[in-house]
Amino acid sequence: MFFGMFTIFVVRERGRFWSSRPSNILLLSIIADIAVAFVISVIGIPGLQPISWQAAFLVLILSFIFAVIVNDNIKLMALRILGVQA
Repeated sequence: MFFGMFTIFVVRERGRFWSSRPSNILLLSIIADIAVAFVISVIGIPGLQPISWQAAFLVLILSFIFAVIVNDNIKLMALRILGVQA
């Protein structure tokens, strides 16, 4: 879930993900989704065992690194290979 939310920042921009600021609604909805998923991960729900907040935080950080930093560079390389102007 975290990976998918962070990927939105990468695919909405042809250049670097930080080239333009997302709208307030998009930013707030993604923050709320991440917060809800984090709480559900730590507290658990019927049929889903909780994990420690440290493990949930580690997944959050790794998702950010791979979805935003790694995928952003892969996207730019792919656009360069395809000859699309970033």
